[in-house]
Amino acid sequence: MQSDNSNSKQRTWTDIATQFFLGAALGLVLALIPLLCISLSTVSLTTIQIVVIVLGLAGFCATLSAIFGNRFLSLVTTFLDSIPPVG
Repeated sequence: MQSDNSNSKQRTWTDIATQFFLGAALGLVLALIPLLCISLSTVSLTTIQIVVIVLGLAGFCATLSAIFGNRFLSLVTTFLDSIPPVG
């Protein structure tokens, strides 16, 4: 019995690298959204801690994007589309 999501086409290294960098960009957007909505003076984090959190989330999203491909990217973009506009 085969899965419905099986794809006979193998992903190339270029596809994986592209999805990795797209995932990193989306991870940066996800990490920076809360920073745009709050004042940094109200957060008791140092600049280094904020940078580590932002880069960590970007790296995590990049890794998941490289592993799962378009499935992960479509989930993240659906999530970003569901966020209501501010203003």
